[in-house]
Amino acid sequence: MYEITIKETCNGFFNCLEPADKIQIVAVFIALIAAGASFATIFYQRWIDKKNKEAIIVPGIKSINANVENILSDWEYEDGSSAEAKFITKQFSRAKIPIWNYGGTPIFNIGFSYQLENEVEFFNLNELHKSINNPFSNEYYDLAIKKKNEDDGARLIISNFQFLKKNINESRDILPFIRTVDSIMPNQKAEIVLPDYFIILLNNYFLQTMKDEKLRPILKLSIVYDDINFHSWRKEFRIFIPNSYRYKGSELTTSFHYEIIQDKKKVKRFTAKENEEHIKKQNEKTLLGKIKKKLSRK
Repeated sequence: MYEITIKETCNGFFNCLEPADKIQIVAVFIALIAAGASFATIFYQRWIDKKNKEAIIVPGIKSINANVENILSDWEYEDGSSAEAKFITKQFSRAKIPIWNYGGTPIFNIGFSYQLENEVEFFNLNELHKSINNPFSNEYYDLAIKKKNEDDGARLIISNFQFLKKNINESRDILPFIRTVDSIMPNQKAEIVLPDYFIILLNNYFLQTMKDEKLRPILKLSIVYDDINFHSWRKEFRIFIPNSYRYKGSELTTSFHYEIIQDKKKVKRFTAKENEEHIKKQNEKTLLGKIKKKLSRK
C-alpha cells in the first residue's frame, strides 16, 4: 500500500510565515513609519526655522502731534524755526513714518515710493481738477490738482495763499519719487519721509469747516528690498489717518495707520543693460509725447 502525505497549503504570503517572521516584518514597517515621521519633523522644523528668519517688513503706527496753522504747515520741524521755515519742503515733508524689520535677518538695497491712491477723488470729472477756497485765521488759498500728461502724474497748485502779508503761489508734483535706504537690521527700524503733497492735502482736509471724507488723502507705499539670499521682494501698504483724531484750534492729535495691500511678492530687478534699455525707451516715449503735444497745438 502507498502512504499519501497531505500537506496544508497556505492562503496568502502572510499566512505562510511563522509568528517570528511576522513580528520582524511588522517591526520593519514600524521602523519605516518612524523614519518617515522623523524626516517630516526635521523638514517641518527647517521650514519653521527658515520662516522665522525671514524678514518681516511693516510700517509702524506713529502718533502725531502737529500744529496745522495753514496749508503749508509741516508736521515736523526743528524747534525755534521761523514761520516760513515750518513750511513743507519740496518733494518730501519732514514728517516721517518708521519701517520695521521684525524678522531674523537683515534686508538691503531698500527702495520706497508713493502713490496718491484716491487721486481721482480730487479731480473734477469735467475739467480734471478740483478747486477749494478756504478761509482760516484771515488767511486764504486756492488749491487745485491738475492732471498732467498721461505718464507725468499730476500737479498740486497752491495759489493766492495770503501769509504774513505775502501772496504765495506754489506748485508741487504728484509723482512716485523714489528714495532709498541702505539696510534695516533685525528688530530695527528706518525712518522714511512722506511726500509733500500728502501732508498738504491732509492740511487742507483738517482746515475745512465742512469736512468731505472723499478729500481725505490715502497714500500707497511700495517697498522693494533684497534679502540675505539676494532675492528681491515687493510689498505694498496703504497709509492713512484713522477716524480717531482731534483737531482743535490749530492743534492736531492723530496717528498714521497702515493696511497691507499686497504681501511680499518676488520681483526681478533690472540688470545694468536692462536699465539702460528701459531709460532709453522712457526717453523716447517722453520725446514722442512732446512732439505729439506740439503738433496738437498747431
